[in-house]
Amino acid sequence: PAAAPELVLALHNDKEQLKTTPPSAPVAAIAPVTPVSVSTPSVLDEHAPQVQDEIDAQLLPIFLEEADELIPKIGATLRAWRAQPNDAAPLNLLNRLLHTAKGSARMAGAMRIGDVAHKLEDKVLTAGGLKHDAHYWEQLEHDYDHISSLLEELRTGKPAASPANSAGMRS
Repeated sequence: PAAAPELVLALHNDKEQLKTTPPSAPVAAIAPVTPVSVSTPSVLDEHAPQVQDEIDAQLLPIFLEEADELIPKIGATLRAWRAQPNDAAPLNLLNRLLHTAKGSARMAGAMRIGDVAHKLEDKVLTAGGLKHDAHYWEQLEHDYDHISSLLEELRTGKPAASPANSAGMRS
């Protein structure tokens, strides 16, 4: 695509902002990209419309590098929030990290990851009284694991393990 160099620069700028921006600063908006379509169905919800990746080959390596930093931070922050569910600091950081991961994934065309990150972000934002429910935390961990397996699939080209099977074993 003709605008790809601009998108590459925008993704690099977002990555640098993530490294230098304190957690309380607003997250910059990331414009979506619509590149080539790759048909790989999501296994997250059998009744929802299937999301397909539209991988941008120029942005994918940048996204994967950023994801290598983001995903471990999301996992650590999720664990910190679970340990202290009434503490707003890990909750705010988790929301910011998920929002960044969602936008970066969608920019690179990793639509399935963007979709799962969006669903995880929604669950976190609507936690309310669920913060004390073990099943709620299992759902969050399942979504986090699903993002990790989809990232591995993008790296290797091999289909991710079905998160539906592992979720059934945790419940």
